[in-house]
Amino acid sequence: MHGFLLKRLRNNEDTDDIMQEVFLRIEKYNGEEEILNSRAFVYRIANNLAIDKMRQKTRQSNHTLEGDI
Repeated sequence: MHGFLLKRLRNNEDTDDIMQEVFLRIEKYNGEEEILNSRAFVYRIANNLAIDKMRQKTRQSNHTLEGDI
């Protein structure tokens, strides 16, 4: 999973943070729905968190650029 995230985020610190958050989310999962494929479940969480992180960084960089104008 580390390689999967690192390929998307291109930053070791962000990758480590997301990996930790993935495990926290798994631990908090209440079992509301049956998990048919645990690997897919874990990677879906990781991918969604990676997307959130990339969006956050984009918003931050856009905000910084707007301040420069």
